[in-house]
Amino acid sequence: MIALNSECVLVEYPSGELRPCFPEDITPEMLEMERVDPDYFRGAVEAVFTYVNREDYLGRLRLGELAQMVSSALISQPGKLIRHVDLEELIPAEFQYGELAFFQKLREVLLSLENTKADLIFVKGIRGCTLSCTQRQRWSKRARGFADSVVAFIRSYAQSSDRLEKILVIE
Repeated sequence: MIALNSECVLVEYPSGELRPCFPEDITPEMLEMERVDPDYFRGAVEAVFTYVNREDYLGRLRLGELAQMVSSALISQPGKLIRHVDLEELIPAEFQYGELAFFQKLREVLLSLENTKADLIFVKGIRGCTLSCTQRQRWSKRARGFADSVVAFIRSYAQSSDRLEKILVIE
């Protein structure tokens, strides 16, 4: 059996044909969606592919299921402000201060987001950030624990903040 690329999903067409697809292969026309912002659509497709590859879908979807998942992933109307936060950018090249300094910088970034008018906030780079902070080259139990604590920190901050009524998407 041949293993698929981790970013690839097998899409089953109504004719029964199975085709491996990457997120950039999926178009609004293919899913019968009209008047969708291209960047926003691509983000929704990438989120669905990530979800499908991590859950019990075995990397395989029917075209109709994919269309339904992408349309539900389009949680905000086009034209809304979107803010991207890359966790890896919070770590200087000569990072030697440890995890506490990282959480302090993350807290400062989250404080700055309270006053932004963005409705949707994407947080990405958690894997690279985790490996840098834990000074590891491979994913391990310690790295996984640190990643879980970063996600828990972001979620608890969002829930405790009265002014941060945003939608957070953590990749």
